[in-house]
Amino acid sequence: MTINSISFSKDEVWDGLQDGIHKNPTNVLSLTDFKRKVYEEKLIFRDEDEVRIQFKSNYNNHSVSIEDCEGVDTATGVVVEKMSNNLNLFESLDAIMYEVSQGVTGVYFISGNVYDINDIIIDEFELNGNLPDSAQIGNPIEFVGIGVHQVVDIVYDSAVDKNVMLFNFTSSAGNGIDIRTRAFYDLLNFEVYEFNVNFSDIIIHGGIPRDVRVRIQVTDDLYDEINYYSEYISLLSSYEDGFNKYVAINYSNNNNRGVFYLYGITHFIRAEILDVSSLIDDDSEIIKGDLSTYLSDATVHEGILISFSEVTYRVMLKIVLALSSENLFINGLGYVKRDNVSVDTVPNTNLYLITCELLSTNQNFNNFIDSDTGNSEEFRTIYIPKLATAGSGSYIKI
Repeated sequence: MTINSISFSKDEVWDGLQDGIHKNPTNVLSLTDFKRKVYEEKLIFRDEDEVRIQFKSNYNNHSVSIEDCEGVDTATGVVVEKMSNNLNLFESLDAIMYEVSQGVTGVYFISGNVYDINDIIIDEFELNGNLPDSAQIGNPIEFVGIGVHQVVDIVYDSAVDKNVMLFNFTSSAGNGIDIRTRAFYDLLNFEVYEFNVNFSDIIIHGGIPRDVRVRIQVTDDLYDEINYYSEYISLLSSYEDGFNKYVAINYSNNNNRGVFYLYGITHFIRAEILDVSSLIDDDSEIIKGDLSTYLSDATVHEGILISFSEVTYRVMLKIVLALSSENLFINGLGYVKRDNVSVDTVPNTNLYLITCELLSTNQNFNNFIDSDTGNSEEFRTIYIPKLATAGSGSYIKI
């Protein structure tokens, strides 16, 4: 996910075949871009910085390493945390089966018992005609003592005034019989994982440039190994010359827009600037009369006009997403963008220039931070009515 503090590209061999693997924004880094003249992008962080990365995957195994320019792992103990619990869930509930038409059977839920995988009652539920999470088109449902059948449709049936799962088989349920369902299902077709990159834990060997990159390796017994690499990251000390030309940007959103912010993740980057100047947003309303003219209303907002140094496409997109975030802090002060971000290309290169007008929100980042986090992977299902669908396929999204 580009909005992460560090972005990643999939390690692939481009073959250029018609149905083969081609260069695209997900599998190139700055030096392998499409442009005629390409420049290398190096992300900038301080020794003391720490960032958190989130990715989505339905592979079984995930490992993260931080490599120097010679490919040597420079940090140990990077822990990948599973944040969600979406795959291969089990659900068993009391239900009512009835005959919809010849060859079509319906199942709906009102209230009853919740069972574990060993058929032991563990809870009660109340859905009142709405459907549980396992009610997904294409999902196989076992009816205890009857058989296993696949959900072919989900509809509202006015005859029973309920949301109903439909199945293509003939039953002797008539107007309705009590049954019990058993089903495995995916709430989403991926799990959410997070890990921290703590740059103070990185050990750089003498004589080697202080540049590192992050590698995510995913493996599974059913699929080929996949590796994802970041751009190289330059680690600076606060006393190094020119460090003041970088601004610190913290950003996040309140809603889940590709990133699951319910788990408490926030993003942080450092970006080189060309210029920052003060901005005043003045809005006045004047009333003109026959005998006098007076000011009826006026508002004045402080802000900044910020211009960023040339960056490559992936970093350009990251900065634009950061500036467009609901919670944006630059050097600790809160801002909101006044208008659309201006992006200009440097002709025939992979470089972009970014300019943006930002208005102050009068918030401070240190006061904004709290300890709220989202749900962990261990959770108890609450039966809130909804219709759920799930996709298929194996992938990892970063």
